[in-house]
Amino acid sequence: MVSRIAVSLTATAALVLGTAGAAAAGSVTIGGCAVVTPTKGWVTQTVYVENYCGADRSFRVISVGPQLGFRCFTVASGQRGGWKFPTSKKYLWTEFC
Repeated sequence: MVSRIAVSLTATAALVLGTAGAAAAGSVTIGGCAVVTPTKGWVTQTVYVENYCGADRSFRVISVGPQLGFRCFTVASGQRGGWKFPTSKKYLWTEFC
């Protein structure tokens, strides 16, 4: 069972929202203005996106397994968002939609 944070998007994943902060180790910058930070726990993993772009941007998390990689989520400028899903699905990358 996956805990729900903010708005639940599927039966196995959840959207996570917050305010952008400092980038963590293991972070990757995409598009020159968005910082992607994957984290992994025992049961779930979360890919956080901190949007430093001048406008809202939409992102898609690509993962092995059904129901991930086709839905986009939007993170407002200056905000932090994330996609939480089970560790059984291998995270591959995050891209703009």
